[in-house]
Amino acid sequence: MNDYYENGQIHINSIARNDKIEGKTFIYYPDGKLQDYRIFENDIIIKSTEYNKKMGKIKNTLTSTGGLNAVIILYYENEFKSAEIEVIQDYSNRKRRNKIYKKMEKRQYMKKMETY
Repeated sequence: MNDYYENGQIHINSIARNDKIEGKTFIYYPDGKLQDYRIFENDIIIKSTEYNKKMGKIKNTLTSTGGLNAVIILYYENEFKSAEIEVIQDYSNRKRRNKIYKKMEKRQYMKKMETY
């Protein structure tokens, strides 16, 4: 199942079986850079890594902890952990392209300074 931008660049590359997304999905920015890499099981995201458009560094990750429960880790630009959020994935509105989460618990981390 592929979706393309108007400029012809690929937007989404995924596999659907029985109208459910399964396996690896790649989502791209309009300029062709990787935006998000997701792994689905039975139409539910079990692992996701989203990348910053400008620098290509990890912006956040999602890891399933079972069922619809997951942990999202946010990162500073220097790729140090910024926050960790326990969430419940919400797929009640399938028409929306974005992931929807109900927040359960959040832990914040101090920004570490880079040393040279």
